[in-house]
Amino acid sequence: MDERREFPRYTVTSLPDLMASIAPIDSPQHRKFVRLISVGMGGCAFLGDISSSQLLTRRSLFINLEFPGVLYAPLQIPGEIRYGMPSADGSQQIVFGVAFETGAQVLLKPLVDALELLTLQGRIERASEVSQSQVRVTAKK
Repeated sequence: MDERREFPRYTVTSLPDLMASIAPIDSPQHRKFVRLISVGMGGCAFLGDISSSQLLTRRSLFINLEFPGVLYAPLQIPGEIRYGMPSADGSQQIVFGVAFETGAQVLLKPLVDALELLTLQGRIERASEVSQSQVRVTAKK
């Protein structure tokens, strides 16, 4: 786990049923689907195209998570963009890091429990166990 993180993150690029979208806090109905890279109790990382770079100036947003069969209803978690950096694969995509607001852990517990079980089954890994470039380029089968 990254020394600065209080909670582990899970690499979720190999889970096609785990869907994520983002929306501004001030207009949550304007959702944009994104590719989730990792998620944990404290935050997440996702890929956005270069047109998403305006997120760096509008730091507050909602992350909407759907995982049929695991979550009974979609989650809408408030968070704040902490960083944006170019993807290591040379594409026109940006990796965004989001810190969830305090209190989100209660909402995220069922998801994180399911991700921990998938980790124990060897279907996914904790984000600290794979390199940044592997997260963006490969998916564990």
